[in-house]
Amino acid sequence: MLLWLREAAEVTGYDREAHLGRLAWRVNRRGPHYGVWSEYPVVAGGNGSSTVWDEISERWTGRPPSYDELVAEGIRPMAIFDIAIQERSQITIAIEIKHKHPIEPLKRGLIRKLGVELIEVPTQWVLGQVDRPCEIPDEFWLL
Repeated sequence: MLLWLREAAEVTGYDREAHLGRLAWRVNRRGPHYGVWSEYPVVAGGNGSSTVWDEISERWTGRPPSYDELVAEGIRPMAIFDIAIQERSQITIAIEIKHKHPIEPLKRGLIRKLGVELIEVPTQWVLGQVDRPCEIPDEFWLL
């Protein structure tokens, strides 16, 4: 799924709006990540949704820090998004891949509190796609 989103951003180009069906965001980073991140940690104090990692430190321009890297620095993430889409210095969309269980209520509440749009995609749906899909089904969008 990460590759589908990055392909959509690459085709769209920098500073334009990318689409995967009704999922839309402004591409404000260049490749190879295009502002689409995997395993994106969110911590208290603004890092994550209000400020993105690559704007906090040049150390994180190519990728966000890992859970272990943050813990080693004495920082404990509140949540880690499976996929995070960055738009204008914020994470605006979080995509969670549902393998066995839906998103825990605490994590869902946190994501809502941050004002991040949330999509929960079943693993079986992702694996059943032969090519990049044209749409993400409505039932995967959580309010």
